[in-house]
Amino acid sequence: MAIAPGYPGLEVTINVDGQPLPEYEDEDEDEDPAPKTTTKYIEARSDSHFSIVTEFKPPFPTQYHVRSSLCIDGTGMDKALCLREDLFKKPFENTGIRRREGEQWVKQKFSFAKLNIVEEARESIPNVAALKQSLSTTGCITLSFQLIKSFKEKVMEHVPSGSHTRLAAMREIPEKALKGDALSHQILLYKFLDEEPFATFHFKYRSLESLRALRLVTVNDPPSVPLEERPEEELTPAELRELLRRVRRRDPESASIKQEAEATTRVKRERTTKDDDEVTYVETPQRKRPHVEQEIIVID
Repeated sequence: MAIAPGYPGLEVTINVDGQPLPEYEDEDEDEDPAPKTTTKYIEARSDSHFSIVTEFKPPFPTQYHVRSSLCIDGTGMDKALCLREDLFKKPFENTGIRRREGEQWVKQKFSFAKLNIVEEARESIPNVAALKQSLSTTGCITLSFQLIKSFKEKVMEHVPSGSHTRLAAMREIPEKALKGDALSHQILLYKFLDEEPFATFHFKYRSLESLRALRLVTVNDPPSVPLEERPEEELTPAELRELLRRVRRRDPESASIKQEAEATTRVKRERTTKDDDEVTYVETPQRKRPHVEQEIIVID
């Protein structure tokens, strides 16, 4: 799972068949990453449906609402409002977008599709530069978050899901620009705590072959198996670092629970009984004698 730097409790995963995809990190990709940004690599399997799951847990602050903005392959897909009173209730899952077909709204699921790469195109491409620009943003799922102080619910209630529009606040306006119009106010859908996102997640989806070419996955690694269940000697350095981070993020209560379980076991084993003379007998498990195999001597 991807964790927001500076905002523990915010976790984002890309799920397939209800399970989070294994994540990989390329330490050599960007020595100076953008602040408040987390970048992970995931495996894209052709024709498989995926969903984006966001989960808020303590100690994430709940005094503000949260707005999420989803962008796939450089195209804005959806914007959603997470009310502060609902943040900890359940994960927020986005399985697709709504789009209009004629007079009806239909739901279109997210799915991975393989690029049709050929050695030479059958037809000439009129604008190669535009194609390169489009491909530069392909292969990335981006989810960003902003904190909201308040919002205009009456303005938003008529905005259909999947087609949210934000009216940006204007900066200083010279009086002569109004040309006599008695304008004094504008309508804002949201009042943000900060215009810049407090957390942005980039999930770069690649085929298994591409992940191997990037040395993020070894040849024999089954990517669908969780990192915790795979042999350590088969993990790449990036996977070992990710596994270490997961171990450090585990609930600290697990250590105390383990200690309590061990203490309970000791109490059960050391059962005490008292007789009339107030003498206490302690029953301890007997040590097993080492098993010595008999040596068989064969005489010719």
